[in-house]
Formats: sequence, structure tokens, C-alpha cells
Amino acid sequence: MDRLMRAIKVDVDGTVTAYDGEEDFWMDEDTVWAEGPYKGEINHAVYYDDEAMFADVQVRATLSGVDYPLPCWIVGIFGEDTADATLSLEKVIADLGPRRYPLLDHPKGASAVA
Repeated sequence: MDRLMRAIKVDVDGTVTAYDGEEDFWMDEDTVWAEGPYKGEINHAVYYDDEAMFADVQVRATLSGVDYPLPCWIVGIFGEDTADATLSLEKVIADLGPRRYPLLDHPKGASAVA
């Protein structure tokens, strides 16, 4: 049996959701993934579509002070490997700034789904 991993997704509508699945289940072969920091959380990283700027409709948000295209995934980091995200959904929602396009400010546009 493959190891299960917990990841957190911030979707284009601002919804913050936890997912459990096989390691790297959230990876999509059609997406060019880039990794960015989750400021203040040295054991977590944010994965996002590196080619999002070419999308017909781009939605972005600030997460812990860093601007990312949505959707993005938050995972834990253990050395150079991905690991379980250990942040709470409430922490991610608190760190999530307003989405841009369409203009909808957090927290009205964010909700937690376990």
C-alpha cells in the first residue's frame, strides 16, 4: 500500500480544503509546478502552476505575505521530500489575503472544508 499524505488546497474561489491521498496525488502531469515558501512555516511549501500567467482567467491571492496564483497546494517539507501538511485549515484561512479577479475579499470568500 502506498503511503498516504495530507495536503491543503486553496481553490480559485478561496475555499481551503484538506485532502488525503497517495503521496503526490495532487500532482497533475499537465501542470508545470513551481514551489514557493510558506513564510513563517519552514517545514511547509506552496506548489502552484508556474504557467498560470498564461491562463485565460487568472486568480491570485496573498498567502502569508507571498502572492500566488490559485489554485495552489500546501504540503509539508521533510528535507527535499514532500510530507504531510500539518497546518490547520484555520491557520491557512487566517494567512490568506484577498483574492484578485474577481475582486472578492477574504474572509467572505474563504471557508474551511475538512
